[in-house]
Amino acid sequence: MSINDVILSVFPADFLDLLVRHDVGSVPIWQCVGAFYLASLLCLKPKYGSSRIDAIFWGANLGLSAYFLAEVTWIPFLATIIHTRTSYPYLVVISHCISANISYRVRHGDQTDRLRALLFGFFLYGFGGSIVSDVLLGLPVTALAHYRIIPCHILGWYLVWFSPMDWVFKTIRRRDLAIRFLIGAGEAIDAVTTPMGRIARASRELPNKVTAPLAAGLFAGIGGAIVRFLTGDGTYLAVQAGFFKTMGYSLIFWWFAVYQCDSLIGTDFSNNHCSSYTGSDSLRMTIVLFHVVWGLLCDGDWVSGHPFIWLGEKLLYSDNVGTIASTFRFGPTTGKGGKED
Repeated sequence: MSINDVILSVFPADFLDLLVRHDVGSVPIWQCVGAFYLASLLCLKPKYGSSRIDAIFWGANLGLSAYFLAEVTWIPFLATIIHTRTSYPYLVVISHCISANISYRVRHGDQTDRLRALLFGFFLYGFGGSIVSDVLLGLPVTALAHYRIIPCHILGWYLVWFSPMDWVFKTIRRRDLAIRFLIGAGEAIDAVTTPMGRIARASRELPNKVTAPLAAGLFAGIGGAIVRFLTGDGTYLAVQAGFFKTMGYSLIFWWFAVYQCDSLIGTDFSNNHCSSYTGSDSLRMTIVLFHVVWGLLCDGDWVSGHPFIWLGEKLLYSDNVGTIASTFRFGPTTGKGGKED
C-alpha cells in the first residue's frame, strides 16, 4: 500500500463526493435559521463569571451545532477546502483580504494614510506572493484579472478601516471571540492552498515539472515576505520561517500531485486529477486541515512554531551541521584573528 493509498483511506470516496456536490442553497430553512443563531453567538459572545460555565456554554452550543447543523457549518467548511482545487471560494478570499488589511493596520498604526493602506496593503500583505511567483516564472499575473480579488480586497479594506464603531477590527482582534478563529481558518486555507495552486499551474503551463513548480509554490508562499523585507516593512526571520514552512508543504504536494503523475507510469492515479496536476481531494484535505488546525492551535497559544520550521532549522543551522562542515572544511573557513586562511 502506497502513502497515497493511506491518505485516501482517511477520507472515504463517498464522503469526498458529498463535499464536491454540496450546495448550501439546498439546505432546509430551519438549518439556515440555526446558522444565523450560531453566527450571532460567534459575533456577540456572552460573558460569564466562571470559565467553567463559559466552557459548558460553548461546548453545548458548538457540539449541538456540529450535529444538527452539519450542512451549514463544518460540511461547507470542508467543501470549501475541496473547491479550492478549481476556484477561489468567497470564504477564503474575503478572510484573506480582511486579515491582510488588519496586518497592514497593525503594522503601520491607526493614523496611516487610508489610500496608502488600500494600495500597499494589496501588494505587501495581500497578493504580493502570487504576483512575484507569476512574474518570476514568466506567467500572466492573475491577481488583477480574477473577478473576486480586487472587489474583496476593497471590501476587506473598507471593513477594517470604516466599519461602524470600528467593530470589525476590534472584534477580530479579540482572542475571546470565535469569529477570530473563523477568519483565521479561512486565512490559513488561503496560505496553504496558494502555493499548491501555483505548483499545479506551473506544471500545466511549463515543460519543467521539477524545479519550476517547486519554485512557483515557494515564491507564492514567501514572495510577499520578501517584498516586505526589501521595502523595510518586514524581517528576515519572517522570510526564513516562511521558506521552511512553504517548502515543506510544496515538496509534499509536488511529490503526490506532480511527480507521481509524471514518473510512476502504470500506477493508477485516477483520483489525482493528473490532467490539471491539482492532486487528489484527500491529499488536499489532509494538508489543509493539518495547516488550519495547527494555525488555530498557535493562535490559541496551545502550540508554537511549526514542524517544518523546526525541521528546516535543525537541518541547516544545528551544531552538528556546523561541526561536520568545519571538520571536512566545507565552505568558508576562518583562521586566527577571524581572517580567512
